[in-house]
Amino acid sequence: MSFFVYNITCKINNKKYYGSTGNPKGRFNKHKSKLRNNKHHSKHLQYAWNKYGENNFEFAVLNTFHNELDMIEAENNLIHCNYIHSYNMSKTANPSFVRGHKVSETTKDRIKIARAKQIMTSHRAETIEKIKTARAKQAMKRVIFITELGIFVGYDNLCAAHNICQETARKWIRDKKVNWNRIW
Repeated sequence: MSFFVYNITCKINNKKYYGSTGNPKGRFNKHKSKLRNNKHHSKHLQYAWNKYGENNFEFAVLNTFHNELDMIEAENNLIHCNYIHSYNMSKTANPSFVRGHKVSETTKDRIKIARAKQIMTSHRAETIEKIKTARAKQAMKRVIFITELGIFVGYDNLCAAHNICQETARKWIRDKKVNWNRIW
């Protein structure tokens, strides 16, 4: 089976929408149907279609691939490199087989890794640190702490119940004065 990366180009401003599919003709027809009925998921593309008209848009296949992961990687790269001048609503590809079809755990892991690389390479070092800090804080909200006063879900509840700051709570955890477990 072959997989394709395509674009829809506005002839007026040269902005593009990037996508991927296993059936280009069917996918193009689906895009046209949604755009003609004012129901397309990309608000930017829909607005331009309404403004410039159907005759000012071209549909083209850019690349052909023999596996879906290469297709997704190529689509991600196109979107990432051209996001500011595109009609795509997301900075990463979201192929239909991921949205509603079953895929193997290996494929899911490879997609997660590709998306993580995409996110981490698209930000400055300062922003990456902020993202890591935010993720760590989210993880701490999913922890159960057990102390002499009771059981507390989340870091904030532990600090509030004991009237301590986060630094003291971290010290308690390091010194094993508090038992804890992750919950998901």
